[in-house]
Amino acid sequence: RVSARSSFDLLAAGLDAGKFDFAELGAFACYGVRSQGLSPIALQGQVVIVSLEAGASDGDPVVALSGSKAYLRRLFSDRNDQSRVVLACDRSGTERVPPTLVLPRAKTRLLPVIGVVYEELSFPGREEVVEVESSELLERALVAATVADDSAFPIIRAEDLVLMEPVANLDMAAVEHLEDSLVVAEVGTESEVFAYLKRLGGYAGPGIRILENIGLKGSALSVAISDEGLSTDVAAIRKLFRVHGTIRKCD
Repeated sequence: RVSARSSFDLLAAGLDAGKFDFAELGAFACYGVRSQGLSPIALQGQVVIVSLEAGASDGDPVVALSGSKAYLRRLFSDRNDQSRVVLACDRSGTERVPPTLVLPRAKTRLLPVIGVVYEELSFPGREEVVEVESSELLERALVAATVADDSAFPIIRAEDLVLMEPVANLDMAAVEHLEDSLVVAEVGTESEVFAYLKRLGGYAGPGIRILENIGLKGSALSVAISDEGLSTDVAAIRKLFRVHGTIRKCD
């Protein structure tokens, strides 16, 4: 379990490892994102995982299929006409988003988004999303951790899983390459280590980096790159993981 540091610091406990099996998600499909409609939850070039079995509820992010059109929007009910659905974009990321749509429920297939993979790809076509066979990142051996609180909301919520890959070498070149990426950092002393879900920020001094808040809550903190060998009161990064995606908790 990891925390984005809002009301408490979460000790990185040495728990017995298990395995997350994608079969637990049931039947699912992957769609490449071509729009900004769900920023910052799912960005252009990323891949969303949608359930082919679960139902979608009010407020859920969905891929909506209507005729030959494919939309990536947030679902709302039309309170005046239950035979229609309302598909709206999130406007927190950019104002350059399409207007709200109202579609007939019976002619619209609604696939709830249950995961996001942080690819950086370009997808052909004209629709907001395009179906893809898979994601290269999902073919790797990844580590999964549960997020303990809502301090990364709305990008990642409490009880969502983060899918991540360990950074093998904590040298300056490796850390420089990860700037602006989402990371999980184990930080602290040999006797007390905390696990933080953050964005890796810029330098704050020789051998010192900032771990930035990524949601509406939380706070930033300074950390030392462990290979610097500096005598400092700033806690050192003991382990670092690059976050490659999330699996969203099903309500």
